[in-house]
Amino acid sequence: MSKFLCLGNHWKCGNEVADEVNICNAIEAEGHEVFRYNKFEVDKIWEDKPQVDVTLTWKGMEFNTEFLKKLRELNPGKPIYFIQHDNMEAHPNAKTREERSPVSLPTQHMQQAKECDAYFSKETGWRRDYEDAGVNFIYWPEDACPVFYKKADLTDPEELHRCELLKLTEEVYPVVFSATWTDLGMDRPKYIQPIADALPLTIFSMNWDAWVDHGFKAQAGMWDESYCLLIAKSKINLAIDWRHDIEGYWSDRIAQILGAGGFVLAKYTLGMERSFGPDKEHLVYWNDQAECIEKANYYLEHEDERKQIAYRGHEYCLKYMKFDYRVKQFLTILKYHLEVI
Repeated sequence: MSKFLCLGNHWKCGNEVADEVNICNAIEAEGHEVFRYNKFEVDKIWEDKPQVDVTLTWKGMEFNTEFLKKLRELNPGKPIYFIQHDNMEAHPNAKTREERSPVSLPTQHMQQAKECDAYFSKETGWRRDYEDAGVNFIYWPEDACPVFYKKADLTDPEELHRCELLKLTEEVYPVVFSATWTDLGMDRPKYIQPIADALPLTIFSMNWDAWVDHGFKAQAGMWDESYCLLIAKSKINLAIDWRHDIEGYWSDRIAQILGAGGFVLAKYTLGMERSFGPDKEHLVYWNDQAECIEKANYYLEHEDERKQIAYRGHEYCLKYMKFDYRVKQFLTILKYHLEVI
């Protein structure tokens, strides 16, 4: 058994359980001991002085050079790793790759990646940039679904009542998109406009009112157990991220949809087939708005094909895209590649 010190968001963010919580739960389920500290209470570490084998940090301005130095003094000779599940480009709206590179600015993110013993990233597009900057870059495909995700039973009176409370009042939502309104990167609202004009699309979002203000049909977002209810009522779930020209970057929302039994129609990003398999196996890919509209209409009309793909995707997710499976991969890297546990 190893001891882990984990520093990050160990609470619900916007009613959604943070990845740190799911990862730590899975580490504990493997028989290890975990000491958790929220970013806003890291000063308690110096009072408690936990003695551990491995320290895991997530992103945060708190984890600067001085802080990391004190962590090393607390557990001399023990590794500190930085886990990052978001794409951290310095200039997301820039036109050239060089301007967008995460090493083009002296950011806190890059400093943290350099000063930790390894940087675990879910995307591969910037690997060479990180390595050229002296970062020990390790690819870890942390596209995962929490273990409590399930197919909701809409014949259950209790779950139907929850739908009413959440204002999931439509019997079926033909096409659903779960996303924050943002014009960062590809300007997602502008990109999705022709899709919304052509399809019966409902957007579920934390800032749903911003979508409504821009003419979209939208309502409050769903997370975790509530998200499973939305997926049970949806036919097609669009996956559109704010960036598609970086290999390996997409939201773990795809895994969550699959874990809840939903059908995913995903904007293709290079590398997706390594995680999700070929087109039409566990989900369906599209490359531009016209193809998205064409395929959405096709699968709205071909229910049997849609359900078969969703079923295969759900089974695949249960085997290979749960947090417990991903953490087993992570612990294997620590044991056999880094030789620390």
